[in-house]
Amino acid sequence: MTVSAEGDTGAVVLAIADGASAPVSLPNELRFRYNDTLSRGEYSENGGPWTPFSGSAPVSAVYSCPATVSLYDAVALTGADAVAEADADNAAARPCRGFVVAKPTATSCIIQYAGELNGFAGLVADQTYYLSETPGQIGAKPTSPGTIQQVVGWARNATTLIIDIEQDFIGVAP
Repeated sequence: MTVSAEGDTGAVVLAIADGASAPVSLPNELRFRYNDTLSRGEYSENGGPWTPFSGSAPVSAVYSCPATVSLYDAVALTGADAVAEADADNAAARPCRGFVVAKPTATSCIIQYAGELNGFAGLVADQTYYLSETPGQIGAKPTSPGTIQQVVGWARNATTLIIDIEQDFIGVAP
């Protein structure tokens, strides 16, 4: 086991990796930190999002994905432990199940399906966001015939989406 610490007062991260001589880096690590801004302890597994200690079920997992999937893309389940970009007007690429928060390899990604996700740009605070007709994207409520209207969350601020994916969604009549 390898243990390391990095940072300074208020921003110290403790990392633990498996293996006697494993470097403390992706994909075999567990990191812990205290987030001064939010006044809470958090952990990150294998480069995934920082998650508060809450005793609840995990909010992220590793999936296989096409190399074209990017960070923060909305994704749909395409098979057992496999995802691709979600798309409101493509029946084979919906509904949205989560967002890409890390890509340990070109064809694997960590999907977060609940909680806060920071890293977006241009969100409008308190606005509700829907799965978009543009693959992998979110935006205003789609109105084109044949699309679905699936809420995926709301903006806390310009960069943070509170993921709140509705499993009941409306289809726009053709």
